[in-house]
Amino acid sequence: MLWGIVPVRWMGPASDMQLIDDRGCNYLRPRVSFGHAQALGGDEAMIEPSATVGDRPTEDLPAGERLAPAAALAEAHNAVARALHRLALEPSGLDAATADLLVQLARSPECGIRGVQIRERCQMTATRVSRLVDRAEAEGLVKRQPDPLDRRAQHVALTERGREVARRYAPLMDDVLRKVFVSGLSQRDCTTLVALLDRVRDRARQVLATGDTRA
Repeated sequence: MLWGIVPVRWMGPASDMQLIDDRGCNYLRPRVSFGHAQALGGDEAMIEPSATVGDRPTEDLPAGERLAPAAALAEAHNAVARALHRLALEPSGLDAATADLLVQLARSPECGIRGVQIRERCQMTATRVSRLVDRAEAEGLVKRQPDPLDRRAQHVALTERGREVARRYAPLMDDVLRKVFVSGLSQRDCTTLVALLDRVRDRARQVLATGDTRA
């Protein structure tokens, strides 16, 4: 999930990220979007879009335009992640993974949730979740306690310290996201964006599950 919302991990500056085609062309900078080309720096060459866009099959587009959505998504992802890192995570003294964990637990019942639920919500492997909870427990942010419905299982819940840290972080996170998504986009923009990203998510899951890249 993204800081309690959608999946993300900030791995460094946007300039470190690249999308390369089979000819070695970088389509992240400059970014090309359907219907126009946009240069993101002084001497970087612009890649001209095709003459017509509309409902033209994506497979018929030049390589740069086919990769444009992935490039734009990667760049937007990284820009939002950097803003959150600088304006919310650093002031709170948290790393992204711990912030994810605290936000999810803050939105859960006081008795906590199971490790499998953390794994699903944070989209982590069981090993990563175990290490994350171990570290957060050592820092006094979370605690393990018996599942009230199954004494053989354990729940992970916030400690008072963890709840306080989450309370400090949440408004900083909300402020950044409000400025990006609420102030920067209209209601129609947000609805369209969510619908398109849902389609991308569903298609990616289908490709992952079946290995079928055909339309």
